Amino acid sequence: MEAPAKRVLVVDDVPEILDLFKGLMRRVRTVPVQLATEVNSARARDLAASEPFDLVISDFRMRQLDGVEVLTAARSRHPEGRRVLMTGYNEVPTDLARIQAAGIDAYVQKPLKSQDLLHLILDFLQDDEAAIAACQAQARALEGGASREKGALGLP
Repeated sequence: MEAPAKRVLVVDDVPEILDLFKGLMRRVRTVPVQLATEVNSARARDLAASEPFDLVISDFRMRQLDGVEVLTAARSRHPEGRRVLMTGYNEVPTDLARIQAAGIDAYVQKPLKSQDLLHLILDFLQDDEAAIAACQAQARALEGGASREKGALGLP
């Protein structure tokens, strides 16, 4: 019997970024994937709050809501799911308590590198515990640095 498809939601208000993810997901052969994409962050938050996703990847800065709100909704609906925040900036100027409430497993900085992104996605979808733990440790270290810098999250 085939394993159920992993449900993935990608949120970005730039359609070309969503196209990049669609192309990457076509390259995933080891795990069946059901991909949903959304350009409207308010709709994405509602979707993440109503349906469980195994992986949610969201941009930080978007027109309606920021990505932290989307990821927080995803965590509330499906706490076991994984959450990734993308940013095009060196800092995410948001309250550290909001970041922690979202339970972010990894941070990705734009411009996105396709190969690195594909590896991250595969690690998360294949439940590679060592790789996930390494991402989470890096995320906690970044958040720890942010708490010392008045809530700004410095990314590498």
